[in-house]
Amino acid sequence: MAVAGHENTLILYSLKSMEQMRYEVEMEKNLHYDAFMPINGMKHFKVEGTILKMEFLHPPKDGASHVNLLLIVSKNGKTRLLLYEWDCLSNIRSAELKGNGLPIEPEDQLPLLLIPLTFAAAFMLVSERRISVYQDILSGSAKSHVHHAVHDESPEPASSSRRWPVWTQWARPMRSEHYGETRDQVFLCREDGVVRFIIINEKKQGMFDSSHSAGMLRVNINTAFATIDLGSGVYDLLVAGGDMCDGGSWTFLPRISSPDGFTKFPNWTPIADIEMANNINSDTSECCATAYRQRLFACTGRGLKNGSITEFRYGTLASKIGATVDLGDAARGGVLDMWALPVSAWSGEGDEAEGTEKGVLLLISHVNDTELVFLPSAEDADPYSIIQDIGFDVDTRTIAAGSTEADFLIQVTSRTIRAMSLESSARPYASSIQNENIVAACIQRVPNKTTLLLTIIHNEQGYQLHQGHIGVENNCITYEKLGKTIILTSEPTCVSIRWISDRIFAFVGTVNGTLQIYHAEPGASLSRQYEHSFGDEYAVCDSIAAITSRSDGQLIICGLRNGEVQVLKCTTDDSGVTIVTIWDRLEIGTMAVRVTNDTTRATRVILSCDQTMYSLEYSTQFALRPPAKVNKIWITDPNSSGFFQGQLSCFTQADFGTLRGGSDFCTGSIFYLRETQLFIASLSKDSQPYMVPRRLPIKGTPTRVIFSKRLNRLIIVYNKTTSSLTHLQQDGRGRKNVPRSRMLQSGIVCIDPDQEQNEGDSEARGDRYAPAIKEQNIGERFLGILEWFPSDKKNEYHIFVIHSMIERERSPSHESKGRLLLISPTTDEVGKIKFHEKKAIELEAPVWTVACFGSNSLVYACGNDLVMQTLDMGTKKFYQQTRTSMRSRGNYISVYGSYVYVSTAAQSLSIYTFEDQKFSLQFSDSIERPSIYHLYDPKQSVVLASDMSNRLAGLWQPPQVRMDRCAPTVFEANLSASVTRLCRISRPPWHQQSSDHVGEAFIGSGVDGTIYQFILLDKSSWMLLRFVQNMMMRNLVVCPFPRHDIYERHLEPDEKKKHHMQIDGDILERLLDRGGESLLQEMLCEEPDTNHKLVDFHTAADRQARFWDLVRGAIRDSPDNGLAAVIDWMRELLLPAL
Repeated sequence: MAVAGHENTLILYSLKSMEQMRYEVEMEKNLHYDAFMPINGMKHFKVEGTILKMEFLHPPKDGASHVNLLLIVSKNGKTRLLLYEWDCLSNIRSAELKGNGLPIEPEDQLPLLLIPLTFAAAFMLVSERRISVYQDILSGSAKSHVHHAVHDESPEPASSSRRWPVWTQWARPMRSEHYGETRDQVFLCREDGVVRFIIINEKKQGMFDSSHSAGMLRVNINTAFATIDLGSGVYDLLVAGGDMCDGGSWTFLPRISSPDGFTKFPNWTPIADIEMANNINSDTSECCATAYRQRLFACTGRGLKNGSITEFRYGTLASKIGATVDLGDAARGGVLDMWALPVSAWSGEGDEAEGTEKGVLLLISHVNDTELVFLPSAEDADPYSIIQDIGFDVDTRTIAAGSTEADFLIQVTSRTIRAMSLESSARPYASSIQNENIVAACIQRVPNKTTLLLTIIHNEQGYQLHQGHIGVENNCITYEKLGKTIILTSEPTCVSIRWISDRIFAFVGTVNGTLQIYHAEPGASLSRQYEHSFGDEYAVCDSIAAITSRSDGQLIICGLRNGEVQVLKCTTDDSGVTIVTIWDRLEIGTMAVRVTNDTTRATRVILSCDQTMYSLEYSTQFALRPPAKVNKIWITDPNSSGFFQGQLSCFTQADFGTLRGGSDFCTGSIFYLRETQLFIASLSKDSQPYMVPRRLPIKGTPTRVIFSKRLNRLIIVYNKTTSSLTHLQQDGRGRKNVPRSRMLQSGIVCIDPDQEQNEGDSEARGDRYAPAIKEQNIGERFLGILEWFPSDKKNEYHIFVIHSMIERERSPSHESKGRLLLISPTTDEVGKIKFHEKKAIELEAPVWTVACFGSNSLVYACGNDLVMQTLDMGTKKFYQQTRTSMRSRGNYISVYGSYVYVSTAAQSLSIYTFEDQKFSLQFSDSIERPSIYHLYDPKQSVVLASDMSNRLAGLWQPPQVRMDRCAPTVFEANLSASVTRLCRISRPPWHQQSSDHVGEAFIGSGVDGTIYQFILLDKSSWMLLRFVQNMMMRNLVVCPFPRHDIYERHLEPDEKKKHHMQIDGDILERLLDRGGESLLQEMLCEEPDTNHKLVDFHTAADRQARFWDLVRGAIRDSPDNGLAAVIDWMRELLLPAL
């Protein structure tokens, strides 16, 4: 292994064999970080100059153990090749520099890439103007071969940059070992996405056998570029991570000029701003809007191609399959329910249809009739409505539908029961009833390959529960009643059948807010055994699903009309008595909750509430009560990054495995109806939730985004660089697409987030980019936007305030100026929003940030000054400009009450009051920090302040001014990246915490694209979690690379150290994922060895006693289940709020 600094130093390391290192890591149980030493030997070299590149070269054929290390070193404007040699079978101390180095040609002095070739220690240097192949360096002299044509390829698409794009990375495809003895193949990628394929042949004159374009990836690429080894003889698979844009993987086929896009890798860096939008297009009340309608948007990407607004969504992924199906009239008039019945072989429409086809028969139930639509599984086949009689009752409303193990299709309507086969000659079954109505039904397969059918019939005698099963006899489908008819005492709302402990259980929901439970042995009559009350007159059960334990009964999931889900644990004792206990209660929304079993995962059910789909999952081990995993289901379209799934009208899921023939068309797929459009999506079988980004393209680089509740739109300001470029323009070397000059343009755009946005929409929908600024200054850059509502005694006005910086690059002093632009929105008769400039305020310095103060005043940072201006509503003019000087510019301003909070570039946070037309400094941070952003929490009187040193500090604002005017630091969090923006987020209502001591949650965006979640804890919760974290930092399973002084640190939480007030949620997540209860038990009970004694709580008894003291103080109820209850509490605390 070779390690080199930027200059002067090179260190060579000799490592132990992999077998020896593996033995030391895996076999030594008491191994600690300081006992593991993979290095056998080392040697230092002094290198005079700047080390530009370093690579190991392939050894010659006759020297497999010969090691050649090549360095490219620059000194005093000259570049040389330094070659270090040694034999890996001997001591590393034998390594030496061969000669004094070889000079390099002037055109290759600053190479972009150094690529070792697979034969004869040859290598390739890629520079800005050419590619050179060097060979025979082992002989003491190097001969080069030059290729120029690779650099004459024009940028595609045309870039606004005046600089020619450069080559950034290379990758070698998989080829046979024999092929690489004299030849080598390399993919080169350029930063604008151009890929070139080069073949080097040692025996060919000039070395270059072929050099041609492999295609255009249409993404920006930095160094994340590689090939995936799929073995020889197949296509090449290239993977690229986008640079400030999405990445992806592409397949390169032989003799094909363009690559085939395989999949896309989302990338949302850099994040310039985030905005939490509540209550978008929602009819729910304000009290529940924040809980159910929170959406997080961010300004991401850069440039004309990749700038966008990204909506961050977190939950279960469902990928859209095929094209959207417009059901037209079949979906109009109100859809009550629908069922997807897989058909393996059907002759299609009419008796004259040729052949058979597979697909899905969709039953769509309306108030008075039923529609039948067939969806063929063939990709080129279109869906069609079935108008001929195929055995279904289409004149009445369908109540239930399903299929049997023998692929018989069953339909239950309000007056008929029908069973048929579209694939065999079995005679169908049909029965009808008179003077009676079927009000509820359930079709369920049970383990003995029997399909049971429960129906509830309403007649003059009341409501009756009937049990039967579907079978076949003498090639005739039959329906046979089982047992006695049961008279129900209450009006039913739903019915469900479950198989529990080798017995049949029937669950009937009633309008009285109860759940009646019946059971029977197989083939016997049902008998009532238990009645459960949901405890609320509006808690009426409308649907039932179940999760089966491996050995401990079932969880019965009940969807209620009041927006709740009540989970019941149903077990039977040794005497056969049913025991029902309330397991969990979850508030999902405000409307009725529909629940259904997920056919792809036994531990998961699908919910629908408030026109949104959710997944609900519990562990199959019911001995404890782990927190429910509730996640929204997000449908994505692989072909459209801006796909919007909209509001749910109805959904169903096809039974798993009922479509034979190897087709994945309906195996567990979700059929999702939005108005008249039907989407088919494949639900992820993985229980792990994902970040599911949705991208709304912008024609530029977005800098700020706000959500206007009054307009119900996202308002974005953006900047873009344009050039006077046409495809006919050329530079002096004849290369096309070379920009002549650039110009900075800024703009404002209004976007409806509930409309689908695609890549081409930014050009086609030019009305969104209608100019709002009458006269824009040259070099003006929009920095942000504020929504303002000044008012007088009669009217309130709607104004957007844009603050900008005007760059003066060509002026002698290079001084930048700024402006405040006041624009007002209007809506025309067709609902299009337009902006009109009202006033422009010219200022002597850039306006970095602006905020509202009171109803008619603006406070902003102009240069290094803090300025207050008030609008006279009578004259519509600003007056009384008040200024105060700051030592550095203000990066962000916020106002709460009479306080003005300013994050400055060098002096951290300053808090002012504005009284009697002057600013008065009240509090400031006691530490000077390069501050970025802040957020005030009035409940805790704490200001969260982020800086450029990757820290987030909590500053307490005292109720009274102190003598030192300092805001004390109560905690500091050391993060992996600086937090650029913060916003509040409300936890979903189903996150019911086991602790009363958890404060607000906040979302933060990192400069590297990381999304953080912060939670404020009380002292008792912090002490317990910090004690656990301090233990886990000593565990190599959780923290494989601990600090060198970790065993010199105390387990007891230390309040005096502000950075110890941070709980690292990632460490706790690793604890839960890599062992949970067993790992925590090990750390509590393990006795440390003599070499790694703890400073405090050295014995297991002392640690356990202190641990349980902290548990009793943090958790509301003393846990009855020991460590498992603590683990569940931690797991619930770490649930994401997004």
